[in-house]
Amino acid sequence: MKPSILYVDADANACDAFRATYQAHYRVRTARTLAEAVLEALQEPPSVAVVCAGPRSSPLNAMACAAQLSRHTRVLLATAHASDYGLAELSSVGAKDFVPLPWDAATFPGTLARHTL
Repeated sequence: MKPSILYVDADANACDAFRATYQAHYRVRTARTLAEAVLEALQEPPSVAVVCAGPRSSPLNAMACAAQLSRHTRVLLATAHASDYGLAELSSVGAKDFVPLPWDAATFPGTLARHTL
């Protein structure tokens, strides 16, 4: 069975693009809000959750979402502002790693593989 990914982003187009890019290798589910993400994680905990702190979601909302989801699964924080977060901040919300936005279809699979094994 393919590993599952819960991709959390307020931008519906980003959710659709992520699903289209990775659905061949992963069972991709998406959520646009913290409430949707937590409900998805409770129904079926994913192998990993990718929480985006992008232009349509504030870093604080993404950090809150990461903190909630880390109770159920591994969390990667995706952000265009990686320098704004230190390792202590990532750890404090339960995030295991961060990935830069926009995500790179050539390198992101390696990051996913490290966290879904």
